[in-house]
Amino acid sequence: MKKIALLYTLFINVFSLFSQENTLGLKEILDLTLKNDSRIKLFTEYAHEQYYAYRSVKGGNLPLLQSSIGYSPSAWFVSSANTGNYAYEYVNHTIPQSLSVSQILPTGGTLHITASNTTDFISATEFNSDITPGTMTRITSYEIRQNPSLSISYTQPVFINGKIIDTEVLPATIRQSELSYLKSLLRLQDTKNSSILHALTLFYHILELKMSLSLQQGWLEWELKKLEHLKRSLELNLVTDTEVWEMRIDIGDREEIILNIEHSCEQAEKSLAYIFGLENIVQIEYSEKVPSLAFTLLKEDLLKKALALNPVILEYIYTCESTQISSMLFESDYLNNPPHLSLSFSLTPHYPDSRGNADDFISSFTDLLSDGAGTNWNLSFILTLPLYDGEKKKYGRNAVKAAERATEEQLAYQIKNTKILCETTLLNSIQLQQKIELTRDHVELNRKKVGIEKTRLEHKKATDIDVEEAELWLMEQENKLWRLQVDYFLEVCKLYTFTGVSLDEKLDDLIIR
Repeated sequence: MKKIALLYTLFINVFSLFSQENTLGLKEILDLTLKNDSRIKLFTEYAHEQYYAYRSVKGGNLPLLQSSIGYSPSAWFVSSANTGNYAYEYVNHTIPQSLSVSQILPTGGTLHITASNTTDFISATEFNSDITPGTMTRITSYEIRQNPSLSISYTQPVFINGKIIDTEVLPATIRQSELSYLKSLLRLQDTKNSSILHALTLFYHILELKMSLSLQQGWLEWELKKLEHLKRSLELNLVTDTEVWEMRIDIGDREEIILNIEHSCEQAEKSLAYIFGLENIVQIEYSEKVPSLAFTLLKEDLLKKALALNPVILEYIYTCESTQISSMLFESDYLNNPPHLSLSFSLTPHYPDSRGNADDFISSFTDLLSDGAGTNWNLSFILTLPLYDGEKKKYGRNAVKAAERATEEQLAYQIKNTKILCETTLLNSIQLQQKIELTRDHVELNRKKVGIEKTRLEHKKATDIDVEEAELWLMEQENKLWRLQVDYFLEVCKLYTFTGVSLDEKLDDLIIR
């Protein structure tokens, strides 16, 4: 019995990433779960993805600048078709350049401005045998030409959502991306809370199994002593064979219970090892003290706070808003070709007709402003109206509306379910508090009984077996009290998660205190 008591009060075998000198407690459980749980890792990366997607959408509303430059050489040869006395060889070095800027406007339209220019360096070589008879004369001339142009275009979706121009489309697009990011944060918070609760539940389940195993081993040791006592009593005809066989059956049942506990403990350890990212099981020292965590909100305040801050409810609220935005954006993005008005304007300067070959780079620009130079321009208006789509728009709009109604139903269900969970969990926590007080009384009564049996043993009115039996019943009640305290702690943790509290931060505060 002393060996069993020592195991119960000092050491419980559990596993950890740490060496045998370390203790696995609340802090280590939090650290290992947050660091290694696969679901937390998954939703953390998903939150990162949504954040960058949101920033990308916001960045799309800033001006987009683009530039380009190129080079294209070409050459061609022209000869006299009749006499063959002369020919021309032309070589053109073309360098196109452009600079453009695009900007999404608050109206949802797109403004695009492009300034471009093409520079031509042209060389013309004349081969002529008429100038000096018998000799092919080569004469080369050069010309530099600029071909600038400026174009402005503006595309505006029109006749959307019952408005000529819907100025809410652009803010709604940004808001929808923001909602996706906010929902990912809520999902991450809910995942962290559920993973921590799952890890704590498994951890305390393992401890309960370890404590139960020590207790059952104690009962087995007691029953073996009891069997020896019955055998001696049978020799003295003080008991019957039936009592001896019944004790042997009880011992067999006890051994089966121990095997089942060991198997259950092994399975639970594997599950917790998966959460912690561990492969090896190590025995470490552990104190079975249960953290003290209070919850003071009354039912009305609990429900009010849960409906306002519960991450699952908030996620569905954001989902409802997102589907409403999708319904509005469906019109503006229908088939990627909504009704729209396009305006475009372009300017192209040109040289005067009297301009000859000019090989000066500066004059290739100034000549565009000289007398006789001019400017060509073009202005166009295009209104695009989809006329027939095979009812795709009709059914697409119905699908969006159905999704909107479905999310509203999901929200209503989640609100109802959260209310039930809050009320049930709060009631469980109150009942557990009452059971804890009753069990404390039972523990004290059993402790007194142990004292009584020890006194009777001193007066030779009881045996060691009687004392050990009383100590085992005391351990039964102490284990029960410990389990009730664990259940109350876990129920309080659930209540905090219902009210939107991050469990890792709440338990961190508890560890610090």
